[in-house]
Amino acid sequence: MKKILLLLAAATFVVSCNKLADNEFEITGKVDPSLNGKNVILEKMGGLAGYTPVDTVKIEDGKFVFKGTVTEPSLHFVQIEGAQGKAEIVLENGGIELDVDKDSIFKTKQGGTYNNDKLYDYYTDINKTRRKMMSFQKKNQAEMMTAYQSNDTVAMNRINKEYEIITKEMEGKSNTFIKDNPKAFISVLLVKQMFQLNKPVEDIKKHYDALDAEVKKTKEGKEVAEMLKKATEQKANKGNATVGSLAPD
Repeated sequence: MKKILLLLAAATFVVSCNKLADNEFEITGKVDPSLNGKNVILEKMGGLAGYTPVDTVKIEDGKFVFKGTVTEPSLHFVQIEGAQGKAEIVLENGGIELDVDKDSIFKTKQGGTYNNDKLYDYYTDINKTRRKMMSFQKKNQAEMMTAYQSNDTVAMNRINKEYEIITKEMEGKSNTFIKDNPKAFISVLLVKQMFQLNKPVEDIKKHYDALDAEVKKTKEGKEVAEMLKKATEQKANKGNATVGSLAPD
């Protein structure tokens, strides 16, 4: 009986030691041992180059670990010294696990926490369409250039329409993901991206309103709310100006 109690006590001690506090994260990455000794850089958006280093560790025995604290989910990137591309992660509380593809860093498998599982699910879903898009661009690049130089509008319109079908497929997958995953942090990033794609304000607002309250409380969520507010005001002011121009003197 005493042995059982000692084993239970030891197990409880190990669990308590491994458990992270509410504001702590631990990123554990697995990578090919051939990269041992290389630096791994954790980055965030910002800076003149577009990315700002947050922390740096070395690969040892095919592994690397980042530890720290975080107040809310945010998009970060993992860069390996000498390798092209970056792996996206959602930096958030909990144990984040990365299975790094040394030949294609962007193919890294994210997991371990809710938002990183969702990030991986999203990219898994759209990668087939993304490959289709890249293949189309490569296949039609020369023809499009020739059509442009010869001002062949028929050919240009045909290529653009075919490409538009693929982009709509990509947008459809993103819209479905947002609808099905209102609690996922990546959903608010996809809503924010709609501004860059010049989507109607009404459509953006519909997607934003359907997001979970906790997602809206994040920095990105608040930025989208502010962008929606400004876009709505601009649209209203434009409408008022149009009405004013039609009014008689």
